[in-house]
Amino acid sequence: MSRQWDVAATARKDFVELIESLESEQRNQETLCAGWTPVHILAHLVSFVDVSLWSGLRNLIQHKFDTDAATMATTLKLFESRSVDDLCSTLRIRAARSAGVPGVSEALVVADVAVHTQDVRRGVSAEGSLNPTVLRSALEFVLTNKKAQKMFHAPKLDGLSFEATDVDYSAGSGAVIRGTGDAILLGLLGRPTLGDLSGRGLATLADRLKI
Repeated sequence: MSRQWDVAATARKDFVELIESLESEQRNQETLCAGWTPVHILAHLVSFVDVSLWSGLRNLIQHKFDTDAATMATTLKLFESRSVDDLCSTLRIRAARSAGVPGVSEALVVADVAVHTQDVRRGVSAEGSLNPTVLRSALEFVLTNKKAQKMFHAPKLDGLSFEATDVDYSAGSGAVIRGTGDAILLGLLGRPTLGDLSGRGLATLADRLKI
């Protein structure tokens, strides 16, 4: 297993611990991922380790290669048919497994889990923070990978630089945007965290996000 998959395994296990720490009421609250509760997100993350390559391909074909629609269908199926304990156990046991969905890279998994972990934490007011290595990996993927930015529907980042204040990470060139790593990561993906950021580039970022 590569170093990156080690990071993915850490991110997944940390997410399971987060879900297990929540009260039943919190598990039913909406997160920062619109329309999804923590358990919906758990099912979503499990879908990447519980679906075979051929099943993933068949699902994509059935949804005319619309990855968003295919992902939603698999997530809802798992959400409706599996218990929280079963989903948590599956994700923990298979934390280091590569995704069965075509085109899903190791770096994408880390970023996806990191974003959704903070979607849950911030959405239901749960305590805790991302593992620093997981956070740096997610920031690197989203801030420096053009394909990643398209996948996550992030805005253009030309002329902007980013400085995390809680981990040793910076990227880009131009007007600076500063804040905690998770606020930067979530803000880039349209979550309501721009109020936690500062710097000359913030207005430009907000404009590109149409906020």
